[in-house]
Amino acid sequence: MLMRIPQYLLLLLFLLGFGLLAYYNVLMDDDLVMLRGVHAHGIVGATIDHYDSWNTRWMSFFFLHTWMSFWTEDSSPLLYHLFTLGSLLFVSDLFLRSLQANKGLNAFTSTSDRILKSGLFTAAIIISSFHIGDTWFWVNTSTMYGWNLIALLGAVSISIKPLQNKFIQDSLITFLGLYVGGAAEPAVVCLFVILIGVLYYKSARTQEYRNHIINFLIGISVSFGIALAGDGHSKREAALPDLSMMDWLIHSGYFSAKIAFIHAPLRIFLVLTLLYPVFSSNSNTTKLSLGKGTLYALMAWLFVVVLHTYFITYVMGDYGPPRAWSFISFVSVLIGAWWLFHYSDKIPSFVVQISTWVSVGIIAFVVYTQAIELPPYSTYVKKVNAKEILFDANAVPKAGLLHRVSFIENNKKKKKKKGLYKY
Repeated sequence: MLMRIPQYLLLLLFLLGFGLLAYYNVLMDDDLVMLRGVHAHGIVGATIDHYDSWNTRWMSFFFLHTWMSFWTEDSSPLLYHLFTLGSLLFVSDLFLRSLQANKGLNAFTSTSDRILKSGLFTAAIIISSFHIGDTWFWVNTSTMYGWNLIALLGAVSISIKPLQNKFIQDSLITFLGLYVGGAAEPAVVCLFVILIGVLYYKSARTQEYRNHIINFLIGISVSFGIALAGDGHSKREAALPDLSMMDWLIHSGYFSAKIAFIHAPLRIFLVLTLLYPVFSSNSNTTKLSLGKGTLYALMAWLFVVVLHTYFITYVMGDYGPPRAWSFISFVSVLIGAWWLFHYSDKIPSFVVQISTWVSVGIIAFVVYTQAIELPPYSTYVKKVNAKEILFDANAVPKAGLLHRVSFIENNKKKKKKKGLYKY
């Protein structure tokens, strides 16, 4: 039990940090614009309006507008954030239990063990995000990039552990594919390449999951096709800059290197620390040596990074905001879990202890920073929204990990023309 004290501290600090972000977050920028659209046109009408005018991520917008139909401009999104956390915790627990059912993970030893491991896996998903605020807390983008991962993890879990009712299982997998296909284009392109590659090159090993993968791909294809067919897609694409082939290769290569060497290392360190208690007690069954297994894991991760970044740069002519990299963070968690499952016994215990306490210190500092920065920032945004003060970009307080308010409605159109609201 004493060995688990820092692990429980990690989970407690994560929940405290999430609670602070959820409590102090307010609707801002695009949230308010979309909220007014829902009040003016209804859930379906507002979704169609976005589909025809600027953004065709129809599934994520339909989900977003459903929540917004219950809100006013003064509403707090706290309940939405708690629902998001609960949903992610549910699919994380489902994923771990699915692995256990296939003997890919040791069984939980107790209820507290189950809570700890499911909670740490949930924390790893969120902490791996390249911009936690935009991915999970800026409401209008969270339904694209955060909930996209929830749907994806749910589909993986249901595929691994079959439900008793095959019709319900197939329907759920297809529906989750529909959501992913209508929420985040970069993830869709990566999934097409990865899943079709798995079906072709690993057909024997994935035979029992073949129908599930195909059902998921059908859902993605239909939803992605609907998104591509929308007028908003072509209008948004026309507003984006074009790069020459050489510029595209240079920008994409630099972008990939920046993620690999600057943005990812600390996040991967924290992910491995959080996941260690979840996957460390399992026996090593792989025939690959530590060096070869690590190399394969690194190569797989780099392949996803390069594929993802080259697609974003090709479409946008730019690197895109960090929220658009959420699929990379998701893959980081899955590859990290795979590596720990096979090689955690190779890590000296003193390294694990030091890494865990260092992670506790890092996350504690981040949580402390949120407690200091979020109250004045939340108050400022509320006053701007209430028109008690004029928005001044130079006077905005530090926003912690939340999305930083950047405009008011009357200058939104100007920013769109600059291509700032692309992903």
